[in-house]
Amino acid sequence: MGAYKDSFRTLAEAVAQLPNTMAEQTIFLFPGVYHEQVFITPLMGPLVLQGYTCNTES
Repeated sequence: MGAYKDSFRTLAEAVAQLPNTMAEQTIFLFPGVYHEQVFITPLMGPLVLQGYTCNTES
């Protein structure tokens, strides 16, 4: 588990826990370098990968 409720230490851990549902799901990424290769199997619903930024224009 990561530092926050329902968080993970790696992107691969988060992806592995995604249920295959029609509902939209979001993985929020904190700043950092992620040294991993991640394969995301096809999901029935949309997946959003959202990154943290302090820049309101990005």
